[in-house]
Amino acid sequence: MHSQSSEYAGRYGVRKRVHSPASFFLQAVIAMLLAGCGSVTATGQTTTPAMPPNAKLSFNGGYSAAHPYPFATVRFVKGTSYEAALTAITDLGLRPLSPCYASDALWASAGQRNTYSSGTAYAPGFWVNGAHERGAGSYSPLDYDPLAPDDWLQRLATLPAVAHVEDSNMVCPMIPASGSTPCAGSYLDPSVLKAPTYLHVSFAAGMSYAQAVATVSNLGFRLADPCYEQAKPTPAWHAMGQETGYATSDSLTLALTDANATLWRQQLSKAASVTGFSVLPGNGCSR
Repeated sequence: MHSQSSEYAGRYGVRKRVHSPASFFLQAVIAMLLAGCGSVTATGQTTTPAMPPNAKLSFNGGYSAAHPYPFATVRFVKGTSYEAALTAITDLGLRPLSPCYASDALWASAGQRNTYSSGTAYAPGFWVNGAHERGAGSYSPLDYDPLAPDDWLQRLATLPAVAHVEDSNMVCPMIPASGSTPCAGSYLDPSVLKAPTYLHVSFAAGMSYAQAVATVSNLGFRLADPCYEQAKPTPAWHAMGQETGYATSDSLTLALTDANATLWRQQLSKAASVTGFSVLPGNGCSR
């Protein structure tokens, strides 16, 4: 990897460049102005003229389509709901997660619902898979979402609801440490994730797919496909949403990630509309 990988930090404490709050605000204002130039549908959602996918994708800090950074800031078209945005990215095998945390930091929810604002046409950053660097040793294996396709950035840019995708690194502020005692506010130790842990989680009847995904994403879980993830060679990529299976089973197949808390079992047990969960045996693949 190029020299920029030495700046990469995420949970490992190396400082990175960042957009200032002012620049984020300016981008949001520009996005609102652009969104306002479109027409308004019967449902009140603003539409904008279609943009070529490449025009919606930008790179900073020396990164490129060939060598992307595994984090992208994704802005959605004004009026796109949080649930619609979350479904769009999880269908691509991605997940919402701020890069500004460390393994010894106080745990924080990963869903970003509180900072997502459909009114400003801006969605916060998503921690995504730098697939072209897989196995190259430039990044930690924990930084990869194994369901994401190699061309995740380009696929994001083709989504009609996506206004802009910026692939770049960021500088994170100082993060309060949680101390040495595991607590609800501690992240899982990376050693726990050396082998994947898969779960089957059931939800109460009536809980929508989007609500179920939002619930578990907020706790740091990701959607999982154990058989696909462990197949050698890797099969052709397919959409990773579990809408079809959920419609008949009210359940999701998930995996632990570096965004989960040490007390994820207790959190999941108390989560709204979760009726039960079990850790899948072996490698999680029943086929």
